[in-house]
Parts: sequence; C-alpha cells; structure tokens
Amino acid sequence: MVSSSFTLRLTVALTFLVVVNSMYLRPLVSRREDEKDGNIGGSGGSGGVGGNINNEGKGGIGRKGIVAPGKGGDGGSGGNGGSSTGSGSGGSGGNGGNGGNSTGSGTGGQGGLGGNGGNSNGSGSGGNGGSGGNGGNNNGSGNSGNGGPGGNGGDSDGSGHGGNGGSGGNGGNNNGSGNGGNGGPGGNGGDSNGSGSGGNGGSGGNGGDNNGSGNSGNGGPGGNGGDSDGSGHGGNGGSGGNGGNNNGSGNGGNGGPGGNGGDSNGSGSGGNGGSGGNGGDNNGSGNSGDGGPGGNGGDSDGSGHGGNGGSGGNGGNNNGSGNGGNGGPGGNGGDSDGSGSGGNGGSGGNGGDNNGSGNGGNGGSGGNGGDSNGSGNGGNGGDGGNGGNSNGGGNGGNGGNGGNGGNSGSGSSTPASGSLTTKSGEGAATTAKPNGGAGTTTKSNGGAATTPKSDGGAATTTKSGGGAATTPKSDGGAATTTKSNGGAATTTKSNGGAATTPKSDGGAATTTKSNGGAATTPKPNGGGATTTKSNGGAVSPKSTRAPSKVTTKKPHKPDTDSCEDDHTKKPHHPDSCEEPGHGHGHGHGGSYYGGKTVIIGAKKPTA
Repeated sequence: MVSSSFTLRLTVALTFLVVVNSMYLRPLVSRREDEKDGNIGGSGGSGGVGGNINNEGKGGIGRKGIVAPGKGGDGGSGGNGGSSTGSGSGGSGGNGGNGGNSTGSGTGGQGGLGGNGGNSNGSGSGGNGGSGGNGGNNNGSGNSGNGGPGGNGGDSDGSGHGGNGGSGGNGGNNNGSGNGGNGGPGGNGGDSNGSGSGGNGGSGGNGGDNNGSGNSGNGGPGGNGGDSDGSGHGGNGGSGGNGGNNNGSGNGGNGGPGGNGGDSNGSGSGGNGGSGGNGGDNNGSGNSGDGGPGGNGGDSDGSGHGGNGGSGGNGGNNNGSGNGGNGGPGGNGGDSDGSGSGGNGGSGGNGGDNNGSGNGGNGGSGGNGGDSNGSGNGGNGGDGGNGGNSNGGGNGGNGGNGGNGGNSGSGSSTPASGSLTTKSGEGAATTAKPNGGAGTTTKSNGGAATTPKSDGGAATTTKSGGGAATTPKSDGGAATTTKSNGGAATTTKSNGGAATTPKSDGGAATTTKSNGGAATTPKPNGGGATTTKSNGGAVSPKSTRAPSKVTTKKPHKPDTDSCEDDHTKKPHHPDSCEEPGHGHGHGHGGSYYGGKTVIIGAKKPTA
C-alpha cells in the first residue's frame, strides 16, 4: 500500500512538470516552426531594429512586417535596416543612418555615417548615404546619386542618373534621359529635365539646369553655370561671374572673374565675361563680344559680331551685317547698324557709329571718331579733336590736336544738330543711345525695341525686373526654368508648390524618409513637386547686366579761318575753298607744314 506522503510528493512533481512544459518547452518548439515561414528579416544591430522581419531578429527585437521575396536590411549601430516589399532588398543601416526601403526590383541604398540610404521605388538603386548626406531616391530606371559629406545625392525619376552629393552641395536631380550634375564644395549640381546633362556644382557656384538637348554649364568658384534650354550649351561660371544661358542653338558665354557670360538666344554664341566686364548677349547669327577688364562686350542682334570690351570701354553693338567696334582704354567702340563696321574706341575717345556701308571712324586720345551714315568712312578722332561725320560718298575729316575734322556730305553741309544719328536724349532715330524713343536698339530704360537692356518693356530678352520674356533673369513672370522665389515653372528647387518628388516631412507619397505621410519621395518640408530645391518659383535669376554705353558727341564749332565751315551762316564759306570730289568741310588739324597748321584747301604757305 502506497503511503499518503509518497502520493503527495508524486502529485507535486507531476504538477511541476506540466507547468514547466506549458510555459517553456511548447513555445520554443512553436518558435522554431514559425521561423521556417517566409523570409528571415534582417538582424537588429546595436540599437538598430531589423527591417521587415517575420519574427524576432537576432540581436534585437524586430518588427512584424510583410513577408516579401526580398530580404529586409540588417540594422546598423543605431541605424535601422530598410524594409523590402518587392523583389529587391532593403538597404542595411549604417552608423546612425537608416538603410533605404525597396518597394520595387531595385535595391535600397545603404545607410552611412548619419546619412540615410535612398529609397528604391523602381528598377534602379537608391543612393548610398554619406557622412551626414542622404542618398538619392530612385523612381525610375536610372540610379540615384550617393550622398556626400553633408550633401544629398540627387533623385532619379527617369532613365538618367542622379548626381552625387559633394562637400555640402547637393547632387542634381534627374527627370529625363540626361544625368543630373554632381554637387561641388558648397555648390549644387544642376538638374536634368531633358536629354542633356545638368552642370556640376563648383566651389560655391551651382551648376546650370538642363531643359533641352545641350549640356548646362558647370559652376565656378562663386559663379553659377548657365542654363541650357535649347540645343546649345550653357556657359561655365567663372570666379564670381555667372555663365550665360542658352536658349537657342548657340552657346552661352563663359563667366569671367567678376563678369557674367552673355546669353545666347540665337544661332551665335554669347560673349565671354572678362575681368569685371560682362560678355555681350546674342540674339542673331553673329557672335557677341567678349567683356574686357571693366568693359562690357557688345551685343549681336544680326549677322555681324559684337565688339569686344576694352579696359573700361564697352564694345560696340551689332544690329546688321557689319561688326561693332572694339572698346579701347576708356573709350567705347562704335555700333554697327548697317553693312559697315563701327569704329574702335581709343584712349578716352569713342569710336564712330556705322549706319551705312562705310566704316565709322576710330576714336583717338580724347577725340571721338566720326559717324558713317553713307558709303564713305567717318573720320578718325585725334588728340582731343573729333573726327568728321560722313553722310554721303566722301570721307569725314580726321580730327587733329584739339581740332575737329570736317563733315563730308554730297555737296552740301549737314548741321551737327540734324545728323542722321542722334547721340543723347533725342527723339526717334536709327540708333537712339540713351533713354530714347523707338529705335532699332535702345540702350537703357527705353520703350519697345529689339533688345532693351534694363527695366524695359516687352522684348525678346529682358535682363532684369521685366515682363514676360523668353528667359527672364530675376524676379519676373512665368518662364521655362526658374531658380528662386518665383511663380510656376518646370523645375522648382525647394519648399514649394506641387511636384513629383519631395524629399522629407511632406505630403502623401509612396515612400517617405522621415516624419512624413505617404509619398512617392518627399525630401524637405514640401507639397507635391517634381523636384523642389529652394523657395520655389518661376525665375532664373542672374546678375543684372549694366546698361550699355551712352555716347555724347561734341558739336562741331567753327573757328575764324576763312575756309572753315560756319553752319550758322549761308553760304558756309567761299566756293574757292571746296575740294572737288570730296565735298566741303575738311577741318584743320590734319596737315602740318613747317610747324604751322594749314587748312586743307587753302593756299600752301611759302617758305
């Protein structure tokens, strides 16, 4: 007979075994069976959560998630592994940076030192995170850019690649078949919205955006690269000078040390910027002039070339088939509005304008060259004396030391106040120089013209503060490519309107990086936008071009010599003073005999 004490001890032992089996042994067997279901989630790192796992991760507590063909990324030291909800793998977390999620066939980017890996929502890969910089997101077939030290990699929403981030500069976004530009030390790479590539960012200068088939300009040390909206290339930025924009088949000019490159709106190229001088704009088939040390290059609105700027002197503008004159040391080159060339500027003297088939005279040391309004040439300026104008087939006289050259007409005198070219503040003329009415080319603050330079009405290309135009530069109406603070445009840079790819903290989309709703790819603080970078709007700002030259000619003053013109009297002088074939009006100062000034047409002095 079994004692009651033995029965009690046996009952207690069996009860203990039942409790142990129910609390410990059965859950262990069940857990091993569950681990065979689906893919294994990524391991949790030191403080990091494993990505999208089915059960507890090794080394950390994992989150329950969707079982998918791809594997969740491993968690890093403080960084979470990326989730996989498609056929691609989620990225592994880095030291403080999260791995990118994969919702398509591509791989999510790896997290870096404080930088998150980019998400992959398409067939391309998300960019890897850098030291503080996030990798770019991928929504297309191209690969997104890698983040740099403090700079984010560019997104890829097309077949091209997003640019890599630089030292503080973001890589450019890609929305087409071209590549976004790489970010530089402090400068952002340019976006690519077409088949061409966005420009690379420089040391503090942004690369130009691309909206056409040409490549955008690279940013320089402090200077932005030019945009390309056509088949030509945008100009490269220089040391503080912006590269010129391209809106046609020609190339925008390169920026110089402090001088902006000229825009190209036609088949010719914009002028290169010089040391403080802007290159000329191009609106025709000729090339615009290069800027000089402090002098602006001339514009080209026709088939001829604009003049190059000199040391403080502006190059002449071209509005016809001839070339504008080159600027000299302090003297402006003459404009060309016809088939002849404008005169070159001298040391303080302006070159003469050309309005016909002849050439304008060259400026001298303080003396202006004469204008050519016909087939003859304007006279050259001398040491303080202006060259004479040519209004017909004869040549204007050259200016001497303090004396003006005479005008040449076709047998009759032309008063200086009524010449074909008005120099300042006067009504309508072939070439009105400053503040003036309707003319072929107005230089500053004027009405409607082919090329107004500043603050003017509607025109092909407005430079600053103006209405609707092909390419507004700053704070203006709607335009193709805008860079900052403006209305609606194709590509906005940051904190702005509706678009396809925002980066973080933002609206509804497929993949969000941090603190955000459901979104395709939001990056910072924005609504829905194709690619937003900065304060959003519709303009491509660039430095305001200085107004072109204003030329003031001295009026012709007669002296007491018997054969000098006196335009206040009729007849002007005796017929005996005329030189056959030349017209009246050759001024003194052109010839010297024995140290004495002699008037052309007078008797030769005897010894």
